[in-house]
Amino acid sequence: MYGDHCLNGVLQISDEFADAYSNNTCILSKARDTYLGWYNSVGSSSSSSSTAGARRDAEASGPTCDTAHGDFHLRLGGNTVYSPGGDVTINCMRTDLNATAWMAHGLDKGTTFHDSASLTSKQIVSMGMAILANGD
Repeated sequence: MYGDHCLNGVLQISDEFADAYSNNTCILSKARDTYLGWYNSVGSSSSSSSTAGARRDAEASGPTCDTAHGDFHLRLGGNTVYSPGGDVTINCMRTDLNATAWMAHGLDKGTTFHDSASLTSKQIVSMGMAILANGD
């Protein structure tokens, strides 16, 4: 259970420094909670004490997230996301997308979105136990 987001972060400057978020299971508590949220570090101020402050700084001077022209440096895929109604938000700088619009970009192959109402407490505990038993 993640709470109100699965992943928030800063986009890297190039593919050589890209982070990955793959093969995770994320359970969000409310409809339209954030599956992915990030800002571009270009122009962000190191004096910002919060993610929101750094995001505001980056939005003021950095480019928007442009998945079509190579500004996106994050490796994604194979995630399973649960939220009420399967309804999530993907936020990149000033752009909010729903799951359908996000998946159309083709940057998160194999990720699926599900209604969390289909999960029982027993299933959630079983997921956690399976990970612990794996030893990785």
